[in-house]
Amino acid sequence: MNLSAETNLRRVMETLGERIAPVLTEGFAVEVLRLAGLVLAISTNSIDDAAAIRAAENETMRLLLGDAAGVVRDTALAARLSAAAAIAGSGLKISELDAAGDALRNLIIELHAHVETLEGCAARNIDQRIWRMLKDFEAARAPRR
Repeated sequence: MNLSAETNLRRVMETLGERIAPVLTEGFAVEVLRLAGLVLAISTNSIDDAAAIRAAENETMRLLLGDAAGVVRDTALAARLSAAAAIAGSGLKISELDAAGDALRNLIIELHAHVETLEGCAARNIDQRIWRMLKDFEAARAPRR
């Protein structure tokens, strides 16, 4: 038996739903229990997806940074973008993935500010890719039951 966080949270949800909920009679208590179950479900799914979402986001950002290095006019920024794109990835711990993601996001912010000052299709393409990427990230992290 694997006592992972996901397994433990699912067991708590089952206990609340199967043993506690049936004996509650007061409306407010029932609603609080229903809300607690929903929070547990969202938290469980968030834990289950956490590493995969972060690793995918970091890889997407690295690819974008690598592509953008050839578009920017600031040579120092281009070098930093290329260097970040070349990093093979971080560890598998959430804290490591988050630290790498934070550094990549800071570069994305700097890149975004830079490409908004540039003319041309290549700069607009990078700008649009950044917005699309951010939208996709939010969709992937949206709570699910």
